[in-house]
Amino acid sequence: MQIPSNVVQLHEFRQVSRQEIIDDISSEAFMLLRESARSHGLPIKQVLIEHMRDIAVVINSVDGPETLVEVLDSITRQIKGDSVSRVSTQAFNALSFSSGHSAHTGRP
Repeated sequence: MQIPSNVVQLHEFRQVSRQEIIDDISSEAFMLLRESARSHGLPIKQVLIEHMRDIAVVINSVDGPETLVEVLDSITRQIKGDSVSRVSTQAFNALSFSSGHSAHTGRP
């Protein structure tokens, strides 16, 4: 039995809407980290690396090392490929231009 076109479109719309919400949450988290780093005089790169480590520890603790490896592999594939998400681009642009710090060094 063939699925009606409008059902497929609704499913795709929900997936896109959900991803937009996730992207917005990620952007908000990045902005919070950036502002907190700035207010404490810390390089954003150092804060982001520590935050990524903390997230990895949580994933490892909650879902196990196999899931952590899958997540890290997925991130690596995304970074090496052309599929950079909207939020990654926004975060990079905010890091590069709004923070007054270099995106690569975290220093002015």
